Amino acid sequence: MSDIHDRIEKALRILKREDFDAIIICGDFTYFRPLPKVIDYINSIRNSTSAPAYFVPGNCDPEELLELGFEDKKFYNIHRKVIKIRNIQVAGIGGGGISPFNTNIEFNEDEFTEIVDDIKREIRANLPLIVVTHLPPHNTVDFVSPGKPIGSRAIRIFAEEAKPMAIFSGHVHESRGITRIGETIVANPGPVMRGYYAVANLENNRISIELKALASK
Repeated sequence: MSDIHDRIEKALRILKREDFDAIIICGDFTYFRPLPKVIDYINSIRNSTSAPAYFVPGNCDPEELLELGFEDKKFYNIHRKVIKIRNIQVAGIGGGGISPFNTNIEFNEDEFTEIVDDIKREIRANLPLIVVTHLPPHNTVDFVSPGKPIGSRAIRIFAEEAKPMAIFSGHVHESRGITRIGETIVANPGPVMRGYYAVANLENNRISIELKALASK
């Protein structure tokens, strides 16, 4: 899931609708709401399921969220980290790119490169990798209009070098879809605020992703 943007009731409908082992949230719980509101949403999700959740902050989330995890709730902040889930590595990169809107959490390309470098130091070559970002890699699922990608070039280079199994992103509401960088699947499930999400199935180190949507009512 990504880009809940305060429509927590839609996130809860998704959780009720599906069977799953874990939740991945690609950022933007809110539209510029304070940290207590994010915590309210995390509690609502936790009250709906006991499955562990892994998230990165989005550019519209409060900046304090970059440094906070909620391990006691099994709600793990993976920004700038690499964690192991069973035999899979999962790395996280939160925040958006520099924009004219001066949103809460934005990084320039040099800063994204620093985040990527931290992650690269933690990756183990012998384990499959999944990457969770808010901002998509450049020229993938990041088009705000035809011919205008706004994704990160640093994340794109990282994907080309590290060759993860999959990258899950959000941020660009207009660019819901699935594409590839080489053998890497890149998925933008679309914003939860519009009822969109995706289900990923992982078996024998192979991954498939299906874009899904709630009924409009």
